[in-house]
Amino acid sequence: MDNSLVKRIYRCLWQILHFLCSLYEVCLWLRLRIIAFALWSYDLCQTQTRRQQKEHDFLKQCKRQLSKIPKHLNLIIGPEVQGEVNEELLTRLFTYALYMNIECVSFYDTRSMVTTKSSELSNAKAINLCKIKCPDGWKSKNLDDQHTIWYLAKNESTNGVNNHSNGCLPTANGCSKLTTNGHVSTGSNGTKHEQSSSSLMIYQIQSNDNHSLISDVCRTLFRQRHTNEIQQLLQHRAQLTEYIDTEIKQHLQNVSEPELSIVFSETLCTFGTLPWHTRFTEFQRYPSGKYFNVESFATILYKYSRCEQRWGK
Repeated sequence: MDNSLVKRIYRCLWQILHFLCSLYEVCLWLRLRIIAFALWSYDLCQTQTRRQQKEHDFLKQCKRQLSKIPKHLNLIIGPEVQGEVNEELLTRLFTYALYMNIECVSFYDTRSMVTTKSSELSNAKAINLCKIKCPDGWKSKNLDDQHTIWYLAKNESTNGVNNHSNGCLPTANGCSKLTTNGHVSTGSNGTKHEQSSSSLMIYQIQSNDNHSLISDVCRTLFRQRHTNEIQQLLQHRAQLTEYIDTEIKQHLQNVSEPELSIVFSETLCTFGTLPWHTRFTEFQRYPSGKYFNVESFATILYKYSRCEQRWGK
């Protein structure tokens, strides 16, 4: 058989396979959009107060069934994600975090780093932290351009800031509530404490907070390699690691390591987000085009609660 004929047959089969895969992706996208429209229409038929109360009751019941809840939730928005991930979605997601007593939420919007002018990405706008409004009964305070805190209005005297907890929220008696790896503390009867949080820290991750930050810290170490302090650190690996960890945390305003990260993308990828902090983070992908509601959030928390980290044991 002629080689040119074989190439034509292979090319034809490849084009047919490519067409079938593209058709499958289009059908899957249409299915997700139809379901999203139906769920959005259902939420739209309810009043905002009724919907928020229903979501609060649902997450309250969910909290009783979880063995652990992350203290720090991280969000990653892929560059190909369209307008369904916007300020409105993050507002609802941050409200869910308040209901679940999550102490810190950080998000990294990779769309702000996209410089292409293609029509596919032109409609995808990066998240603006100033446009994210806190729910009723809460107030928002911008600590800087990328750091915001939501706090209860009745705690206005302290602005909801706890300078001694380093990311841990105060309990009723004023002491910090310390947990390990996001575990929820349990009482003697095995029931979870339903202590409501008094604040929520929100941190917007920038491109210079990722790999370039580690490069800057290492570059500074190299420039100071002849000093006695750096020479002593180079002889003790544990102390060197602790020094790098401290320098990075100071730049990120002591943001704790996230236990759970939700990736809004077609591909499960970190996109270089906080490589130093996400050493033990569990990543879960949420496909674009799918409607994100309270049930979706609870499903992700259930998956995280069932995940067991053995720490090499």
